[in-house]
Amino acid sequence: MLVVDDEPAVRRVLARSLRELGHRSVPVESGEHAIAWLDAGEGPPVLAIVDMMMPGMNGTETVTALRARLPSLPVIACTAYALSATTVLELPDTELLEKPFDLAQLAACLGKLLPA
Repeated sequence: MLVVDDEPAVRRVLARSLRELGHRSVPVESGEHAIAWLDAGEGPPVLAIVDMMMPGMNGTETVTALRARLPSLPVIACTAYALSATTVLELPDTELLEKPFDLAQLAACLGKLLPA
């Protein structure tokens, strides 16, 4: 799973939480780094968790660029500001995870997007 968030603490929490749920993650600090990672042939990820409020390439731009390369990529839009994810949430295979979140909320989002 690709974890895209500009805050190191959030990336660490998400990586740890995903491990607890039995998933591996690749944490990157920006949309630009996510696209570079994907373009380098490191993927494809089974899912992306993308912070909506990042400097530089914001969450909507990041999701748009990821989906241009992987149209069916499931996405969890992660944000403390629900309105910032409005555009992304209109896309298929997208769930909202509001910060702060707990392990159960993350697991519920994953359950909605990943095959059983």
